Amino acid sequence: MLKALLSFYGLLILQLTWRPVWMDSQKPDKAHFHRRRFTEDYRRRRVIVERVWLFTGLLLLGFPSPPLVVTGLILATFVSFSILDETE
Repeated sequence: MLKALLSFYGLLILQLTWRPVWMDSQKPDKAHFHRRRFTEDYRRRRVIVERVWLFTGLLLLGFPSPPLVVTGLILATFVSFSILDETE
């Protein structure tokens, strides 16, 4: 148990010391590829994507046929990427 905890925290410290400094910043910046996730516009779109996946999951639970599952997952993935795409 103690060995597992030391291993976990050792890896956590290693990860925190080796990652770039810009990953610690959560200041919203629309032009930065990492910090754009903290902008209000991106958060709104992420909520829409969560609702798309929730609706897709409920639909697939209601109609669990394999062709519908595959089609629904591919369509939900495409719609999610389309909504979150930054190019306009």
